[in-house]
Amino acid sequence: MSARNLKLVDNGEGDGPPTLPHNIEMEQALLGFILSHQDAIANVADIHRPDHYFEPMHARICHAAMEVARSGTVPTPLALKSYFERDSTLQEIGGWGYLVRITTVACTAISARDYAQHLAELHMRRAGIDVSRELIRVAADPKPDQPFCKDVAATVSELSALIESGEKRKSTAPVYEPAIEVVDRAARIRAGVPDDNAIGTGISRLDANTGGFHKGESAILGARPGMGKTAIACQIALNVAERMRGVAYFSLEMPRSSLTVRMVAAKLWTPDRPIPYTNIARGILSEDELRWARSAAEEMKEWPLIINDAPGLSPRRYHYRFAQCHHAARRSGGGSHQRR
Repeated sequence: MSARNLKLVDNGEGDGPPTLPHNIEMEQALLGFILSHQDAIANVADIHRPDHYFEPMHARICHAAMEVARSGTVPTPLALKSYFERDSTLQEIGGWGYLVRITTVACTAISARDYAQHLAELHMRRAGIDVSRELIRVAADPKPDQPFCKDVAATVSELSALIESGEKRKSTAPVYEPAIEVVDRAARIRAGVPDDNAIGTGISRLDANTGGFHKGESAILGARPGMGKTAIACQIALNVAERMRGVAYFSLEMPRSSLTVRMVAAKLWTPDRPIPYTNIARGILSEDELRWARSAAEEMKEWPLIINDAPGLSPRRYHYRFAQCHHAARRSGGGSHQRR
């Protein structure tokens, strides 16, 4: 499957302008992955959009796949068939069979985010070229009543918007916008409306001082070894999951078995009869305690809490594993699995 199989766009070959940055083979490979893997779109959702594709037909296929995925269906070529049965443009490159063929050149799950990131970068370069070309056109055609500084300012504004579009959140805004948001949020909280931007830790004194966890923030728990960092992290994870809020617990050092025994002990804890996790790990339990532990484990089965103990994850691999955990929790059917 090569770029020569597609003749739908003007690549700028011949005497025309230089070819805009693009990679048709990479577009085919990423689309093939999306059309052949469950949760593929979710794994690249934060960096992937239909307009990142240079080939217009690929952009339309991507848009259709996203629509199908939003309905809860895997966007396989068969699922997309009804979208393109009478599409003359797709017929020019092989019709529905083209959707099937690109699945044979699909990239791997490991490389999908790299491919999506590269296509996003190429899209930004093309957009930058378009903005620059417009500035050159205006500069080459001076008008007495149009100061060039205004055109330059407009170009800078467009380039700034281009940078913003490549970020996950708006990073530049007049101060009154976030100020109004803060005041409106305070008014809602005062009126007793739950704060959608916050998740309580379940530890009353901690929530009273911090307001819980907030979307877009990172919380760092620091202390010397042996001071209980893992214990409090496990307790917070249990408290949040018990309220059916999705939790992904990543451990780069401690194996899953060691974390789980601590969580079971935390679940069984009572002021008058605490059960040390070391007792559970060594099997030093009475019949009643063993029955309680089994009951606790059965209850935890329904919680949207996933533990990943893969060591040495890079930021990119961590993000991919998080997406996997998030959508595994959604498929389990329990709770409000928000990415927080």
